[in-house]
Amino acid sequence: MKELENLFFELIQVALGKRGVLSKRPSELEWKELFDMASKQAVAGVVMAALERLSAQGQRPTQMLLFEWIGLSEKIRQGNQRMNRCCLKLQKRLKKEGVRSSILKGQGIAGYYDEGLRELRQSGDIDIFVDCGREKALRVVQALEGVSVESWDYKHAHLDIWEDVAVEMHYRVEVMLNLWKNRKLQKWFKEHEEEAFGTSKNSKSTNAEGERIPSSTNTTDSHSENLDTNTNNTNSTNNSRSEDTEKNANTDGADGTDELVMPTVEFNVFYILLHIYRHFLYEGVGLRQIMDYYFVLKNFNDNDNVNLSLNLNSNTDDTDKTDYAGDAIKMFGMERFAKGLMWVMKEVFAMPREWMICEADEKEGEYILKQVMEGGNFGHHDQRLQHEGGRWNTVKQVCRHNWHLVSHYPADVIWAPVWFVWHKCWKVFHS
Repeated sequence: MKELENLFFELIQVALGKRGVLSKRPSELEWKELFDMASKQAVAGVVMAALERLSAQGQRPTQMLLFEWIGLSEKIRQGNQRMNRCCLKLQKRLKKEGVRSSILKGQGIAGYYDEGLRELRQSGDIDIFVDCGREKALRVVQALEGVSVESWDYKHAHLDIWEDVAVEMHYRVEVMLNLWKNRKLQKWFKEHEEEAFGTSKNSKSTNAEGERIPSSTNTTDSHSENLDTNTNNTNSTNNSRSEDTEKNANTDGADGTDELVMPTVEFNVFYILLHIYRHFLYEGVGLRQIMDYYFVLKNFNDNDNVNLSLNLNSNTDDTDKTDYAGDAIKMFGMERFAKGLMWVMKEVFAMPREWMICEADEKEGEYILKQVMEGGNFGHHDQRLQHEGGRWNTVKQVCRHNWHLVSHYPADVIWAPVWFVWHKCWKVFHS
């Protein structure tokens, strides 16, 4: 299994342009297992780019598996185009209601990917941050035609807009289950709120060529004032338009351009790491999320933002205030995880040392990688997280899953049951 995992990591590195060929020619069975690994980690689309390069070297799967891989990749590509249209429509609609918004994670991070990989990143749901707070956010949603709130909690509301696209509206960027840390975290996000909306104002949120990061599709219907709530109606509308009309449609984003509004890359250096850390502790995380962070750091480095002040081993206080991620990682006790993740990214993606935000920790990295490979995308394949359903079964399963994490991250893990009780009381009070 270790040999197959190493071959899988080589395949990813070929897709990222870090190597030109695999160390061995996989057998037919090995190719099938590599495909299953890529699907489990939600990176099958990105890895498809490696197959195109390997074909010239005589290293390719069977024709049947190749067709299956191509079909999945095309489905991912179409999904990204659909997601980008929805992001632009939603931001435009919120702006009309006087609400400033920013696309977190997902489609925003996809803009950091290399040109040939951008539409091959497997999308999830839409996470959109608004600056108006919970009460106003819920009122605005209720006022939007064809939109309803499925559920809401301390961090976000789940919106019912499109049948095929899940939307989470965040009025808090992220939370930590450690109540003391979470109080500091909300204060930190408030202090750095402008960076959460910083793409259109901060030149550092650009691609490797120094250009602003656009959405990867220009296919929003310029005549759509209302959010389309029926997938079948959307498909029939799209089919009725010609392809040329679709390509030339106006795609005004929230700021009047065809670009998604998203956080600055500096903000994402901390935020995406926090997102990965939280999922690792309580739900599970896969290589797709870690690959997102690889491209965040790549973009940060490509824009000449030399991250000396992000070095977690530094004890000096004279750091550049614009490079605040390192201080935040220390503040919230994430150093051990960050060091382990750097080793994972070096091992899996062949990430160069100069991109790292701290020294890599091999021992911790091996532990993290083992959990990632077992759990898959967001821990969906982790048997320790399987349960019969229901809130309290979820709580019990999370606590049982977290037991093996106590010796690594005790300050955050032991707060999980406390948080669930606190949040239940908070929800009752605010209902």
